[in-house]
Amino acid sequence: MIHYGTLPEAERQSYWSADADRITGEIARQLHAARHRISGADPATSARS
Repeated sequence: MIHYGTLPEAERQSYWSADADRITGEIARQLHAARHRISGADPATSARS
């Protein structure tokens, strides 16, 4: 991750957005795996819901 204070003001929004997308994607991946662990399904072999 980038230290936002070092970025020009005009570039911060695009970096914030990109970081937010990466974080959201990782959270979604973790939740997907957790749901399958709870249900007893194998997340590697089951279709995404």
